[in-house]
Amino acid sequence: MFPDDTYLSKLGRLTYSLALVESTALAHLAQLPGLPPALTARKLTGRTLEAIARTVTDPANLTKVTDPATRTYLDAAGEELAAAARTSHALTHARAADPGEQPRLHRRPDHSTAGTDITTTWLDHAQAELDDALRRLGEVRRSAA
Repeated sequence: MFPDDTYLSKLGRLTYSLALVESTALAHLAQLPGLPPALTARKLTGRTLEAIARTVTDPANLTKVTDPATRTYLDAAGEELAAAARTSHALTHARAADPGEQPRLHRRPDHSTAGTDITTTWLDHAQAELDDALRRLGEVRRSAA
């Protein structure tokens, strides 16, 4: 049995927004001055959100960036990408409901995480966070221009 169309629509929008956060951050990197080769969009494309977040905040890379506005953007982008990565991870490792349960995704508890019911409320909250992340990325990018 599948979740209702509203749930699936919210899940699809959230999935698209995760890709949009990544795409936006990579597009902004292509416009920033003075980035070392490890921080170019070409080098980061294809990596996970978590890997991109780690790379843009890696002190070894940041010490090579002399422009303060670019460093500010990298710090902000790293935070937003890390938060998006946690959302992505919850979805990626979720499982469908068992027979007899309400049809939705669940992140079962394991040795390192608590369980999460991916309800419409969870999806709405995660979507609001990603919408805010996109807004913040745009604001920080404009100030770095």
